[in-house]
Amino acid sequence: MIENLKNAVGPNTIIIPLLNGMAHNAMFEDAFPGCVRGGIMRIMATLDPDNTVVQLTNLCELIVGGVHGRKLPDDVAAALDVPGIRLIVRE
Repeated sequence: MIENLKNAVGPNTIIIPLLNGMAHNAMFEDAFPGCVRGGIMRIMATLDPDNTVVQLTNLCELIVGGVHGRKLPDDVAAALDVPGIRLIVRE
């Protein structure tokens, strides 16, 4: 997975992993030093029989922020602030 991204990531790229678990954060940080920020997506959902995600409640929050003293740029936060998703920016 990481190898497929290397040509697409430059010095101004911000990566916000939204995967289950924490092990991937170190993988991304090792491959793309300085590009990784933190993120958590909170929803209540399940999969239907054809593996489509079905949201069960109105809970839909994206929590993002800086890591290791690196802030999330304001323009990235603005791009993530979309209708239907409560955005929380932590520093």
